[in-house]
Amino acid sequence: YENAKKGVDKLKGTLEQLAQQLGKEVPELQDSDTTSRMQDLPPALQPEADVAAENESPFDDTDTQAFYEDICDLRTRVPSVLLDGKPSNDQGLEEEELQPQNALAVDDLLGKLPKCVSRDLDDDWCIEFCSFNSKAARKKVVRALFNVPKSRQELLSHYARIAATLGKELPDISASLVTQLEDEFTGHVAKKDQNNLDAKIRNIRFIGELTKFMVVKAPHAFHCFQTCLDDFSHH
Repeated sequence: YENAKKGVDKLKGTLEQLAQQLGKEVPELQDSDTTSRMQDLPPALQPEADVAAENESPFDDTDTQAFYEDICDLRTRVPSVLLDGKPSNDQGLEEEELQPQNALAVDDLLGKLPKCVSRDLDDDWCIEFCSFNSKAARKKVVRALFNVPKSRQELLSHYARIAATLGKELPDISASLVTQLEDEFTGHVAKKDQNNLDAKIRNIRFIGELTKFMVVKAPHAFHCFQTCLDDFSHH
């Protein structure tokens, strides 16, 4: 809008100068009828299209929509005592030692992450993790989610769902994961090279998946998009 307004103001200034040179009055330009202008718009830009767009799902089908929007409510699936005492977003993950027995159980659970390839498996994994919930365990989860196997990018949507599910009750998990991904994105942009293509694709796809779950907020996603548009020549 601002660019268009500046263009119109510049055009008016040019017309005034031309009229002064010719000794003529600047003709008064009348606005065309609003209704007729609207009718000239393409169908997708018609006012009715805005209303339809609001009710239209961005997902291809109901199953996909359910995958991204119907998140497991852990409060209804596990005892509240397993979820209490969670830190606030700004406290982050503190160092804490796991008991040897719990550490082995958490490592075994993390080993099952690559097998999470469906909604039910994702949700069951989150429910099982709550039995070992601690700051140290959450830190391990963030590390495991961030390090998606290079050859298993189909897991990104499932890892994002797990982060979204746990993040509803344990926000330090999703917040720390997003911070690491955004830092990695910034690092890739700063290097300005054509190396590590797989890592770059994994990073931006992971951010995209988390955006679908609204774990990454839209302004942050658009910032990444704008950064790529500003200078993509080195990538």
